[in-house]
Amino acid sequence: QVAVREDLKMTSLFAYLLVIILVVSSRVDSACVQNDIRLVNGPTARQGRVEFCRNNIWGTVCDDFWGVVDARVVCSQLNYDGNGAVARTGAYFGAGSGTIWLDNVQCNLHKITLASCAKNCYGCHNCNHNEDAGVECPPCYEGNVWLPVGNSWREGTVEVCYDGVWSTICDDAFGNAEAQVVCSMLGYDTEGAQAFSGAYFGERYGPIILDDLGCTGNEKSIFNCSGSSIGVHDCTHGEDAGVRCPFCEKGTIRLWSAYKDTPPGEGMIHYCHTTGE
Repeated sequence: QVAVREDLKMTSLFAYLLVIILVVSSRVDSACVQNDIRLVNGPTARQGRVEFCRNNIWGTVCDDFWGVVDARVVCSQLNYDGNGAVARTGAYFGAGSGTIWLDNVQCNLHKITLASCAKNCYGCHNCNHNEDAGVECPPCYEGNVWLPVGNSWREGTVEVCYDGVWSTICDDAFGNAEAQVVCSMLGYDTEGAQAFSGAYFGERYGPIILDDLGCTGNEKSIFNCSGSSIGVHDCTHGEDAGVRCPFCEKGTIRLWSAYKDTPPGEGMIHYCHTTGE
């Protein structure tokens, strides 16, 4: 009888633990953020079936009207380069399951999220999962930098390309010396470069790749500055660093390249417009 009781206890304990695992797993899967998107079942993180979060449930997107512009919006929302994005139809990355949230999606290039694009009402569709839409996003160029969500090309939240993904920089210890390096990487003059903290130009998405930077202002790349190890930080996107680069001198021309190994006398021609950019 004692052995039977012990067996029953072990069985009950196992069943209890199994229930906990299932509950936790379902919570983890359902704890998506409203209107978030993800790519699943692809060979890399940049490719896959598009899934959309609504009411804490991941669902798919029907491929009716699905095209390159929609793919570009998806890639941009996921912090990949939208240029060169490829739209896939006919469950190219495999058929999903469950809810089909979106159908007849028709984005334009002014949209920054899939949820903001024209579409049917949520869950209103005439599709099956053999029509699940997919996307292939191109990698960004390793080590490049850009300033999105500013009012001009000279300012914005700092994003750098690491491992093919646009990533942000935490504002801890981020000052004008770091801003000078960013402006130099973008081909702007460094004198007068300004640093901004607290996601001044707006929060971004994706990885936070650099923190506690200590630049001198003379580095060729922000990755040459001292700081925490790549990907190590204690920040949120509410601490995304921003930069404003100074105006250029109107009418001047220079050669610029994002690549440190570009020979002297070669590069992209930069012309300073009458707006000082």
